[in-house]
Amino acid sequence: SSTNAELEFAAAAAGITMADQWRVNAAYSQSSGNNIISSNWERNDNNFALIGSGMTESSGIFTFPTTGKYFILAFTRFRHQTSFLQYGGPVIYGSTDSGANYTALADAFSSAGGANFICGAIAQTIFDVTNASTFRMKMHFECSDTTLIAGGTSQNQTGLTFIRLGDT
Repeated sequence: SSTNAELEFAAAAAGITMADQWRVNAAYSQSSGNNIISSNWERNDNNFALIGSGMTESSGIFTFPTTGKYFILAFTRFRHQTSFLQYGGPVIYGSTDSGANYTALADAFSSAGGANFICGAIAQTIFDVTNASTFRMKMHFECSDTTLIAGGTSQNQTGLTFIRLGDT
């Protein structure tokens, strides 16, 4: 009979079985509100190698390859182009029913004191995916006023990191 410590050691010795990273590949302007980042997603292709089968993305909706506990990190870089920006930042949403309903899992906000101030914000969560065929996630950007969201193909400025930590 195995003890919990032995089982935990065996799981840790197996290493990370999935790590994936996606980014927004072009800057865009967003008006105020809470809007899904639904386009211009690409898998990181600079000094990065996918571990495992990776995430699937369609119109900003991400699907998990297998069940497990996933660490999700959403990062944004943005610039308010006029005067004071009260807030802006990423919101991570999760669904357990194939996207029929979403719940906010994490958010983070930053503000700008004047025009053209560059800001950044990072939100993170652990999502227990108990059914890979029905669990989904998406990333929104929420802001108080029109904001320029950074994006590019040669470095990560706005995007998502996924790491499967272990079994559910």
